[in-house]
Amino acid sequence: MTYATGEFAIAALSGLDIEPTGADTAQQRGVRHMLTDEPRPLDFELSFANGARIGMSLSGSGQEPSSLWRVLESFRRLSKLPAGWDSYGAQPLSATAVRRCFNLFSALLPDDAPEPTVIPTRDGGVQFEWHRRGIDLEVKVPSAGPISYLFVDANTGEEREDEGKLDLQVVQDAFARMSQVD
Repeated sequence: MTYATGEFAIAALSGLDIEPTGADTAQQRGVRHMLTDEPRPLDFELSFANGARIGMSLSGSGQEPSSLWRVLESFRRLSKLPAGWDSYGAQPLSATAVRRCFNLFSALLPDDAPEPTVIPTRDGGVQFEWHRRGIDLEVKVPSAGPISYLFVDANTGEEREDEGKLDLQVVQDAFARMSQVD
């Protein structure tokens, strides 16, 4: 069984920061505003079907979007999927893919973004999907290899797709279009 801790840069989530658990570093002792009113960070652990684990300590402002909690709960549920979960030989969710997702949270879960659907991929990766108001945005995060996205606006016929680099402007524009009020 492996155990990994991680430090993830998701500061754009109202000051949310994920710090490694275990070591008593000066950075960890300087706890920031909390996600809860508790005087200490909230510990969070994911145990994967292959025996891997990710442990982290969450601290933030307490103003993080509720979608963050739902995404974390999706990771917890999906991390239990065994090999072959789709009856066609799919790989279990990869701890590496989840760690890669944490590094994208500031772009994918800003305060004003709609909540994504989190879907496991056959290769052990994760796909985030938003489908609202004729706008489709899908971001695929594999455990290794390039991140890809697909953006389609049925209202204008616009379509963009790329592999290797997540275009943050496309993501921001998609969220803005999904949130427009008629």
